[in-house]
Amino acid sequence: MGKLFQMLADENINKDNVMKLAASLKNINLEDEDNIRKVIKDVAKIAGKNIDSDLENQLVNTIKNDGLPSDLFNMF
Repeated sequence: MGKLFQMLADENINKDNVMKLAASLKNINLEDEDNIRKVIKDVAKIAGKNIDSDLENQLVNTIKNDGLPSDLFNMF
């Protein structure tokens, strides 16, 4: 959790938005590719990053195979 808060500070990311996203993930089906893509887009928006379709596809495959990584924000 310390890494998350340090990254939030370093990247100037609004922690309230991250907490809202985290709360929404509690009941989401990450076996559904549409849900995974929504999470990726939400994370990118919060992080203020643009992602291309290749990276999005790579992230979808990673999440489908390995679950949601704890360092998802760092993958952008």
